[in-house]
Amino acid sequence: MNSLITISKIFSSFDEAIYIVDKTRKIVYFNPIAEKITGFSSNEIVGKHCFDNILNHIDSTGKNLCINGCPLLKTINENIVVQDNVFLHHKDGHRIPVYVKTIPYIEDNILLGAVELFSTKIEREMIDKENIIKENLSMIDPLTGLLNRNFLSYRVHELISKQDSNYAVLFLDIDDFKTINDNYGHLVGDKVLEIVSTTILANTTNDDFVIRFGGEEIIIFLKTPNLETAFRKAEQLRIVINASEERNIRYRPKVTIGVSMYDKKLPLNTSIELADKAMYYGKQKGKNQVSFNYWEV
Repeated sequence: MNSLITISKIFSSFDEAIYIVDKTRKIVYFNPIAEKITGFSSNEIVGKHCFDNILNHIDSTGKNLCINGCPLLKTINENIVVQDNVFLHHKDGHRIPVYVKTIPYIEDNILLGAVELFSTKIEREMIDKENIIKENLSMIDPLTGLLNRNFLSYRVHELISKQDSNYAVLFLDIDDFKTINDNYGHLVGDKVLEIVSTTILANTTNDDFVIRFGGEEIIIFLKTPNLETAFRKAEQLRIVINASEERNIRYRPKVTIGVSMYDKKLPLNTSIELADKAMYYGKQKGKNQVSFNYWEV
């Protein structure tokens, strides 16, 4: 690629994440924004193929697109622009939702490879959440960066009550977490909890509230129109969390999630207890699933 050096200079200051592959899908360039979003340095990425289980894109169903459905491969084979919403694998193990566009790389009318641009709103959302953290340190769990029970007790009902939107309560529990701690130690257990928490933060919005309830239990107050939509979102979270990985022990966390609609007229604990009950029902059915209170339907 004769113009790669020139292209690299242009893309190094580009405000979107970009990487370039040749016709074999070997990565030949990886810009600074791509490094920032993925956690991988250019030195770790360049020279490897995009299907080498690095970024490891999946879709919303958990399908590995690097094996079947790679946007870059479609662009190279068909000389077309491809757009998709995928979840990439961050170096730390969690999953990040990104919008991907792949473009043919042509020089002198010859197809030499493809360029992938990907962008995310996470950066803006994380800045917003960092500002919240600075203002409300007493309401942040230091291990996970999630909101803590102080926020649950003093702020969440007040904030949700001011909004016209509906909310659901998602009660999430990491399956077999005690076994992880017993077999690999609490440091690994903490890392698994961090990966799950970061994946949830990356796949929720600033209108949602993610709270570490205690131990391996996480409560999500999810802005949603109805129970069915909340269930679908919970199932997507379950899939993406299961596709994350603690790389030291090659462990993929599994979670059980209970879902209930939040009724602003009832005490806060009532909605939490209903979601908790639904979660335990899912545990009894075999874990690694989403369940809801059927009497709410």
